[in-house]
Amino acid sequence: MHRYGVRWHSKALVIEKDFPLNFELLSACLEKVARALYFHHHRGQRKLFGNLKVCPLFIPVEPRVTPELALALSKVRAKTDLDFEQLPRLGPHQEIFAYQVIETPNIVAVNMEFYGAHRASVMGGVPAAARPSS
Repeated sequence: MHRYGVRWHSKALVIEKDFPLNFELLSACLEKVARALYFHHHRGQRKLFGNLKVCPLFIPVEPRVTPELALALSKVRAKTDLDFEQLPRLGPHQEIFAYQVIETPNIVAVNMEFYGAHRASVMGGVPAAARPSS
């Protein structure tokens, strides 16, 4: 892992070097994990349907290159950080992976935390998103 610039620092996994990233593949994976967590969270009784917005918050965005995206992600990051501070974390091995399923009248968010520091949030609207499982 060191040759890729990945190392442990205290309890956090730190990524120090640039590396090639297939963003579409990463987004698809995080979306599928979020759908699986939602299904698991509801004990197989509900599925997360519809379009979901994937925000891998552990990937830095250069504000000078994409200011609108950087601003939007900073808002999602702040909300996700607040959620992790105020709401229960789920998962049996939270030092490796923790998650939250947050449902409001307008949105479903599945927050994920990897190795205590790297977060992602996947969200979608409730009307098209949450239907009973068939």
